[in-house]
Amino acid sequence: MHKLFLWMKEHKLSTALLFVLLFFILRGQVVQPMPMRGANSIDSGSMGMSAPMFANRASGEFMDVGTETSLAKSAPTSGARMIAQNSYLSLLVKDVKKSSSLILEKTNELGGYMISSSVSDPDNQGSAQIEIRIPAVVLTQALESFRGIAVKVVSENLQGTDVTDQYTDVEARMETLTKTKIKFEAILDSAVRVTDILEVQRELINLQAEIDSLKGQEKYISESAKLTRVTLYLATDEIALPYMPSETWRPEVVFKEAVRSVISSIRSLANLVIWVLIYGVIWIPAVVIFVLISRRKRKNSVN
Repeated sequence: MHKLFLWMKEHKLSTALLFVLLFFILRGQVVQPMPMRGANSIDSGSMGMSAPMFANRASGEFMDVGTETSLAKSAPTSGARMIAQNSYLSLLVKDVKKSSSLILEKTNELGGYMISSSVSDPDNQGSAQIEIRIPAVVLTQALESFRGIAVKVVSENLQGTDVTDQYTDVEARMETLTKTKIKFEAILDSAVRVTDILEVQRELINLQAEIDSLKGQEKYISESAKLTRVTLYLATDEIALPYMPSETWRPEVVFKEAVRSVISSIRSLANLVIWVLIYGVIWIPAVVIFVLISRRKRKNSVN
């Protein structure tokens, strides 16, 4: 035993490591893992615990996960989803101005409305961009009508965004703020001191402002789901549309671009001539004076 103590004293690091190893070995023997239960055998009632509680950020109150929350109650329809759709159409048309009018007439007929409309040079190789809102229930009918106006549908794209969670979250926050507002109103009725009354009124104003802001968000999300946004690009020439044409090389398009380039160059040259002539009142007298002075100097040098 004495030799053992001497060895432990001389080899302190090794002794410490042995004690740590021994500790973990004994711990593994004493602490046995609990037997696993099947997934179907778990019973929340037999555990003697209630469903877990989670804090609500907006109100600071606690919600019981095992019960139905206001978040679930505020869903628009059980199992239904709210989808905000955006459609993009690139159309080749014969007459930009006439086609734009037909699109707007059809939009009004289907219960939609125009957001914006811009037409560029409708009488000569014109183009246009129109943004409208159409009820989602008649979107298919509207798109078919718009396709019928075009000579060719160059490109078509439909995108959808699920906004159900956003709508539900906004409704839940509104409900929480409304409950909080009711509590503050009750406090205001029982308040006596002027400072307390002013403070509660200030909180009520802030709460009402937040509620109004959330109402605006709720309306926007709801309208986005009910009314599909459609953006239409119109042009008499496919090359003017924001999407590449189906044919990579077309001689007639190249010819048109060359003619336009020549016309543009002639216009630029004509503009330059006009500017030069207008400024002639300045440079012509200057040139005449310079020529006269040069001739006089030559005569003087000869004499």
